[in-house]
This record gives sequence, structure tokens and C-alpha cells, in this order.
Amino acid sequence: MSPDRNLQDYFNLTPAQLDYLLFCSHEFKFICIRNLRVASSTLVKNLYRLVSGQYPKEIVKIFNRDTEIFPSFVSKQQEHELVQLLSAKEYFTFTFVRNPYTKMLSAYLYFVEDIEKRAGRAFQMQEQFDLPEDYELSFLEFLLRVRETPTSEMNAHWRPQSMALGLDKMMKYDFIGRFETLERDLQSVLQHLNHNPDDHWEIESYRSHGRDANTKLLQYYGHDEQALVAEIYQDDFRYLGYGYELPTI
Repeated sequence: MSPDRNLQDYFNLTPAQLDYLLFCSHEFKFICIRNLRVASSTLVKNLYRLVSGQYPKEIVKIFNRDTEIFPSFVSKQQEHELVQLLSAKEYFTFTFVRNPYTKMLSAYLYFVEDIEKRAGRAFQMQEQFDLPEDYELSFLEFLLRVRETPTSEMNAHWRPQSMALGLDKMMKYDFIGRFETLERDLQSVLQHLNHNPDDHWEIESYRSHGRDANTKLLQYYGHDEQALVAEIYQDDFRYLGYGYELPTI
């Protein structure tokens, strides 16, 4: 490993931002970078079962980091350890991605339209865009405000995937699954990590955060909305291989 190599060579995120997204197991030798609004709770829930032997009783138990199950990498020493792991390429690295059109609509529906749950999430739209709590933000205005936000300051739920996952840096994944083929791709990952390609893993989903954005595209997307997503997330389309046309069900 080059003595000058550091975490910024792999990711555009701060150590704290990355630690929130990174799940690692030394026993099973994997490093997973979760991608918010891409079934990340389902992904980590099943990784928790793989590592601990059982599903968590409460999903919050996963994200209130239990370092005995998923180690943390926030200190300087831990950051150096993580860089060594990434450089050695001995751990299986993977993530999941999603079509930018459905990912952005999912974020909007989750934070804006689900009024009953805004308070429980501290209504992050207020913090990001300095809006009154009762402000009615249309999908078009949401996208316009996202475009005005520097990528380094974007909320993690709509930060460009290519940036959040380090695809525009040195980070090279062994496997990149897709939300659109989640069941098949997650099955493959779990079988690989469990060293048994013939073992069918009973995947347990976590649907409470889902917003069925895939079925609502035509309801929210017009020409302007589609053009804005194509502009803001042009690197995602390029790195992830999604077409610029709206996906069909």
C-alpha cells in the first residue's frame, strides 16, 4: 500500500459520513457501502442475520452501531485500518444502486409527502433547504433546490450515488447489485458470503421505508422534472449504466 494513500482517495465523504454507510465484517470478510433509498434497511437487516445468526428485533438496533457485530471506522487509527483493508483487496466489497429517476422520487415521497412521519425524521427538508415545516414543496421545486445545493452539502438520501459510493475515485467494487433485481442480486451476495452457492437464503425485507416510487413515475415526472434529474445526476447515469428514458414497470 502506498504510504500516502488515505480515505479521500477512495471516497468523497468525511470519515463520519462514510461510517454511517459502511458495514464490515472481519469474520465474513466483507465491506458493504449501503446506498440510501436503495433498500438499504433490507440489505443491512440480512447482513445482520448473516453475521449474528438472527434478525434484529428492531431495525434501529442495526444503525445504533453495535461495534461487536459491525466495527466502526471513525478514529484516525480505524481510518488507517480501513484504507489497508481496501488496498489489500482481501475483503469482498459490494453495494447496490438504483435508477436515479426512481431514487429521487423515492426520496421526495419519503421526506415531503409523508406528512404524518415528518416530525419523527426531524423533517430534514427544513435543515437542507431552510423551509418552514408546513411548506408545500412540489417535486419540481424539490429538484430545483437540489440542483442549487453543492454536492458536498447534499443530504445523504439524494447525494449522487457515484459520489457517495466512490465510483469517481479509486473505489472498485467486487459486486454492484441493482435495486431493480434486488432479490436475485442480494441472494447471490449472501450465498457468496456464506460460502454456499447452493443455499437458498430466505431474504427478509424491510418495507416500512418503501414508497413504491417505481409505480408513480408518470404521476410526478414531466419533461422538466426528467431533464433536471438527467442534469443533476449525469455522472450516475454514466457510471451506473442507466438510460435517460424513464423506466417502465
